[in-house]
Amino acid sequence: MASQRGHLLAHVSAVHNKEKPYKCDQCDYMVSWRGNLQAHVSAVHNKEKPFKCEQCNYMASQRGSLQKHVSAVHNKEKPFKCDQCDYMASRRGCLQKHVSEVHNKEKPFKCDQCDYMASRREHLQTHVSAVHNKEKPFKCDQCDYKASQRGSLQRHLSAVHDSHRF
Repeated sequence: MASQRGHLLAHVSAVHNKEKPYKCDQCDYMVSWRGNLQAHVSAVHNKEKPFKCEQCNYMASQRGSLQKHVSAVHNKEKPFKCDQCDYMASRRGCLQKHVSEVHNKEKPFKCDQCDYMASRREHLQTHVSAVHNKEKPFKCDQCDYKASQRGSLQRHLSAVHDSHRF
């Protein structure tokens, strides 16, 4: 009976009172359960990844992450369906990102040098490097053409050199 009472008190403390008495001594991470703290230290600070995929080189720090990987990558499962179009995703976060970008047209990333706004941070970074920094990291190996984006180089290769590489 005492064991059950202890579990109930721990449950109330963690779930309902949102108490997090276990703090990582290497960072600010705090958690309700000692086991979760141990898993955090192993994965984040010790970089341990004991769960290995049998079908590829993927390694995970948690069994659940490996299971999600197998479902999404190898079994091609996409259980998260958009209720506004035919889009399906393997992860809830991907579906949420799809809805905010495609249907809600959210663009939270703003360029501090012009009026450009992007739905993803990496799109803003690409914009800044291409437009403001004039970077062209994609180089044609058959002529002097340079492009700021991979797609531009692909179109160049196809149109000018009749090549479909990349």
